[in-house]
Amino acid sequence: MSYNLELFIAKRYLRSGKYFTSMSSMITTIGVGIGVGAVCLFLAAHNGFEREIRTRILGGTSHITIFAVGTEDNLMHESDSVMATALSMPDVLGAAPFIYYKTGIQSRSTGDGIVVRGIDLDLEATTGALSESIQRGEYSFTVSSDPSDDTENDSGKAKQPTSKKQIAGIMLGTDLANRLGAGIGDPIILYSISDRTLSPTSVPKKGFFRVTGIFKTGFIEYDAQLAYISIPDAQELFNLGGVVTGVHLKVRNIFDAEAMAPLVQEKLDSRYDVVPWNELYANLFTWVELEKRLIYLVFGLMIIIVAFSVVSTLIMIALEKRSEIAALKTIGLTSSSIRKVFVYNGLTVGVVGTLSGWALALVLVWVQNTFGIIALPADVYFISYLPFDPRLADFMYIGAGTLVMTFLAGLYPAYTAARQPVIEALRR
Repeated sequence: MSYNLELFIAKRYLRSGKYFTSMSSMITTIGVGIGVGAVCLFLAAHNGFEREIRTRILGGTSHITIFAVGTEDNLMHESDSVMATALSMPDVLGAAPFIYYKTGIQSRSTGDGIVVRGIDLDLEATTGALSESIQRGEYSFTVSSDPSDDTENDSGKAKQPTSKKQIAGIMLGTDLANRLGAGIGDPIILYSISDRTLSPTSVPKKGFFRVTGIFKTGFIEYDAQLAYISIPDAQELFNLGGVVTGVHLKVRNIFDAEAMAPLVQEKLDSRYDVVPWNELYANLFTWVELEKRLIYLVFGLMIIIVAFSVVSTLIMIALEKRSEIAALKTIGLTSSSIRKVFVYNGLTVGVVGTLSGWALALVLVWVQNTFGIIALPADVYFISYLPFDPRLADFMYIGAGTLVMTFLAGLYPAYTAARQPVIEALRR
């Protein structure tokens, strides 16, 4: 087995010497470890937050959305042919029409303004995760019991209907249901003023519903503002006839949605606009990406500071070990070998610091994901705790950057030590 003399000397130099020099080496290594661990931890937190946002957003929408833009009312009149065209593509797994409308809602106790989405339950299940988000009740618009009394009392509050007409089902987000004080089976009224001339005598059109399901996506914008009804009920309430707002698509891989959108657009004509999920929420994900760039900027500044610390430590070692370096030269060690000693010193600090930083980050990631120590207000950040998602690529980038910087930091002390005159050093 070969023996690396330069590496042996480098290790001895880092461990031995005056108290100040040895402590400086230790502190520099610890600093590298803390810096690497902190950046890896921040990236894991960022990745986890981004993953949760993406998952929760896609729980209420789809990978690709097709809108009609070439019609007078910007509504889709040929949704069946659009879905058939999209489904003919090999990477499109599902397609579902939807209706999107803002409306007023009334429960027994209070009212509010919300967004209503009309869907086909069977087709929606092929494009989204709404069916998996049901917390209470069922993923259904079928009312399980017969109405028994009036849907509306004299004060305009929603009540049970006495008429025997069919009451449609509605699914509410958890926060919306709590705000309305509505539970499974409770009556709900939706108000529509679509296609009605505004005047002092205008009366909004009413739709009578019963709560059949309460869902929770974890995304506050959906859970607090969104309700689902069937497409026929939405078309009737909003006077849409047989048209819809658009079509949702699900592709094989969500990260291919941006590349798939132009391909779907080519299959359709200019009357339609094909928008992938990341463009639909461009403002949010642009902010998330900017945050990640800032983390890398902080890492760059941190590693520059570490480099200065490594340089100062190695220069102190070179000054302290002048006589030893001169002695090594007299017994045949070349200037190239002396340079290797100090380059190895820098790399040793980088390797030990990087490995310890990785270990620190992984331990803290496990603690947070297991116990959820860092809690978040769910109404602000969509989630109740900060999840960590460590990725190998991020760890490797951080480690590689650290090793490159510590290698470069060792070059100047290495050349300084190798140029020291032997006679002058021995005299001292």
